[in-house]
Amino acid sequence: GQSSVMVYMVFSELLIGILMAIGARLFITAMSMAGDIISFMSGFQTASLFDPRTQSTSTEPALFLTMVGTVIVLTSGLHLILIQALVESYTKIPVGQVPPMGDVNAALVRLLMDIFVVGVKLAAPVLAAGFLVYLGFGVLNRLVPQVQSFFVAMPVNIMVGVLLLGVGLGAMITLFQAQVIQHAILFNQEQP
Repeated sequence: GQSSVMVYMVFSELLIGILMAIGARLFITAMSMAGDIISFMSGFQTASLFDPRTQSTSTEPALFLTMVGTVIVLTSGLHLILIQALVESYTKIPVGQVPPMGDVNAALVRLLMDIFVVGVKLAAPVLAAGFLVYLGFGVLNRLVPQVQSFFVAMPVNIMVGVLLLGVGLGAMITLFQAQVIQHAILFNQEQP
């Protein structure tokens, strides 16, 4: 009867809202992923802080970049894009209709791929510098085996990682903003 139609409509709108929230939330995860990569390459992976969002522990760069990403979304007006996409979702998927799950699955997989690529792009300077520092100290260790080069490498790697994070933060924010605008909402992505 009419109550089953109402339950179906509530379920479909709830499903659309959950999928849109997942799409929006996953992009903040790109900053967290970049922070985890930076932590791994800089030697911060052993020290961790409590993350109140996930009720677990997280590395310092990941926590910092996640907070920066959240602040950037709110201060630069990107949250208005999310609200606009919510309004436009009613024209793309009328009330009472469930989105075609094949399209949603394809968009979600594409979004996850993009998030991984963006996370690596955000961390690329620190990733490359960490690789070069370890390569240099590996060569030093082969040339002068008496020197405990990896005891020296750790503080150098931390210093280089923090320096590059500070220098590259502006570029990271710009890239993050552009990617959020391009891919913020699951249903509003252009099909390739």
